Amino acid sequence: MNRRPAHLGDGPEQQGRPRSTHVATERSKSRSVDEEILRSHLAGRHELFGFAETQSLIRRVVAGTPEALLGMDRFIDLTDGVVEATARHIWGWRARDAAAWTDPHCTIAGMRAALVRILDVSRRGGVIAFATGRPASLLPLYADLALLAASQGAEIFGGHEFDAPKYSSPEPLALASATFSVAGNPRARLVWQNGVALVESGGNLISDTAMRAADALFAGSETPDLVVADRGFAGTAIELGSEVVAFADLDAIALGVAAARGLPVTIVPVQEQRPPHCYRVLSTLADLPGDGLDQPS
Repeated sequence: MNRRPAHLGDGPEQQGRPRSTHVATERSKSRSVDEEILRSHLAGRHELFGFAETQSLIRRVVAGTPEALLGMDRFIDLTDGVVEATARHIWGWRARDAAAWTDPHCTIAGMRAALVRILDVSRRGGVIAFATGRPASLLPLYADLALLAASQGAEIFGGHEFDAPKYSSPEPLALASATFSVAGNPRARLVWQNGVALVESGGNLISDTAMRAADALFAGSETPDLVVADRGFAGTAIELGSEVVAFADLDAIALGVAAARGLPVTIVPVQEQRPPHCYRVLSTLADLPGDGLDQPS
């Protein structure tokens, strides 16, 4: 497999108006986004994982359980303490009344860093792949990001044309790929919707760890300059050497370990199984001033 550079450069110099003249506005918008993230349960008290469940997930990563590693090789010299420190640093993870809590400020910081990488690679004409194993939740957000990337000059991996309004759900377009078995579905295959790769079987989109699907997605192709993905799609892309923007829940802590070990991975810490409309707040971060995210006039 041919490999392209993990990234295309450090990006353009930051543009836009001086931050000092917009401090009050930025703080007000940041507070509003912070509150909406909590209301949408993208951060804060976790809907699915308690503190004990998260510790169990951490132990599985340390033990090298393949499903916990999401397509990556086992990490060397990893301990429970190291993974816990990663969870605290990237997710703002902590215990509260036996629940697992994450920090909305970490979600905001991760999303803004992700947008910087997407815009940088797009404006340099790079190839970006979008793929999700959580289509019932993350597909509309990824479709928004794919549209943004294409509008800024990116080539969307897979070569499919798309032009759909935000948060629409047209029928997926089938990608010519071999079938594979996932989640009890022996004839699963890759499909594309609004530039985003998904797993489908029998006309239904499947929520899956997506490790087998990721093997099919990248087989026989040059690896993209940037992969925006989750779960096994993200883990496999990391293993192949691509730069990755990974949307990651607490059960994908292994992706955070990869970032903490210096691999070219940007983590957006977020609960992955909320209704699609909950993620609209993340799209609005592209409109916040500062940090080089302003669209060119």
